[in-house]
Amino acid sequence: MVRHPKRTNYGRIIDCAPKLSLAEIAIGVRVPISVLGQVLRRLPRELAVHPTQARVLSQVSAGDVLTVSELAQGQGIAVSTMTEVVARLAEQGLLSKSTTNADRREVRVAITELGLDRLDRTLEERNRILGERLAVLTEGEQRSIAAAIPALWKLAAIDAAEWPRVPLKPDGKKRRADRNTAGS
Repeated sequence: MVRHPKRTNYGRIIDCAPKLSLAEIAIGVRVPISVLGQVLRRLPRELAVHPTQARVLSQVSAGDVLTVSELAQGQGIAVSTMTEVVARLAEQGLLSKSTTNADRREVRVAITELGLDRLDRTLEERNRILGERLAVLTEGEQRSIAAAIPALWKLAAIDAAEWPRVPLKPDGKKRRADRNTAGS
């Protein structure tokens, strides 16, 4: 027997938007956010960058020379995974890697001119695509989306004042320490 997902009446959710519960809001925004993400990732081959790679380029474009470990912590992924991402970007000439004399295991990453150019062109294209989508909305709908920008940043758990910088002092250690003393 094939199990089908629960059917949602999205039209009703849109009609009732001001009176929705949190669960209904989550249902209502999931599809359009997912579709917009897919639309923004579909770029011409010469601009196509995997979302994780684009985020790494954005983070190092802030001018900081970061370690692979710092980038991994900033994205919440394993150092080994970030090592692979950085290697791919370096192979394409978008990042440069270096080691320090103090610790040859510590790999420092910086963006290259080619990387800055690719990132700029990618972001410009994504902004153009999103701008075209926004242009078909009414002025009132555009204002509603503009008013939601702070909430969208908060929803994404991103500090707009810090983006694209990686938090260099993540609170992961604090959380572990808090857990260890929670039962005391």
